[in-house]
Amino acid sequence: MKLEIAGMDFAYDRKLVLKNVNLKVKEGEFLTIIGPNASGKTTLLKCINNILKPKKGTIKVDGNDINHIGMDGVARKIGYVPQMSNRAFPTTVFDTVLMGRRPHGNWKPSDSDYRLVSEYMEKLDLQDIALREIGELSGGQRQKVMIARALVQEPDILLLDEPTSSLDLKHQLEVMEMVDKQTENGLTVVMTMHDLNLALRFSEKIIMLRQGKIFAYGGAEVLDPVNIEKVFGVKVSMAHGSCGPVIVPESCVI
Repeated sequence: MKLEIAGMDFAYDRKLVLKNVNLKVKEGEFLTIIGPNASGKTTLLKCINNILKPKKGTIKVDGNDINHIGMDGVARKIGYVPQMSNRAFPTTVFDTVLMGRRPHGNWKPSDSDYRLVSEYMEKLDLQDIALREIGELSGGQRQKVMIARALVQEPDILLLDEPTSSLDLKHQLEVMEMVDKQTENGLTVVMTMHDLNLALRFSEKIIMLRQGKIFAYGGAEVLDPVNIEKVFGVKVSMAHGSCGPVIVPESCVI
C-alpha cells in the first residue's frame, strides 16, 4: 500500500477539523477529495505532506511513518502543489521548475536534471516562457509551473490542492489528462477539487468529506444525487455525455 492513514485527528487549537480519518491509497491510484469549504480537504493534504502534525493517528508511506523519514525523505517521496498564491519570487520559470530536483542531490544540478526539467516543461507547454520571471505570468501559467516543479521531484505521491482553479477549460483538461497519464507509470495522485464533473471523469477513487469526517468513499458511484445533496446541500440530476455521466445542478436546498 502506497499511503495509509489510520485513526487520524487534527485540531487547530481546540477545534477538531479532521476526525478519525482512515484511508488506504494504492500505487498508481488517482484519488480525489471533495467537500464543502472548511470541510478539511486542504488540512488533510498538509497532514499527509507532514506540514501539519495530527493530534493522533498515523500516516505511513510505503509502510514507513511519515515522522521518521526526515524532510528530504518526505520531499523525495511526496510532491505537493498548494492552492494558488499571489507570492512570486524573482526567478525564471526554468529555474523555478529546476528547484524540484533539489531533494535528489546537491545545489549543483546535473545534465540529467536539466533534461528532466526540459521534458516536463514541454509536456506542460511551458517551453516558450522558460526565461520569463514567475511574477510576469498569469495565474494559470504559474499554476502549471508549480505542477511541473512537483513532477520533476519524481515523487511516489503527488498532492494537488485545487490544481485547476486558475485554469481555463482547455488547460484544465490538459493538466488533468497529463496528471492522469502519470498514474500509468505508478504515480499515486491525491487531489482536492470543487469541480465534481472533473472529479467524476478522472478519479479512480473519491472521498466525500463532511465536517471533517469521511462521509463516503468509493468509485464514481459515491457521487450520486443523494450523497451530493447531503454533503453540499444542492439538488442535482445525472445526465450522460460522450465522456460519461455528468452532474447537473438543479437548485439549492432550502
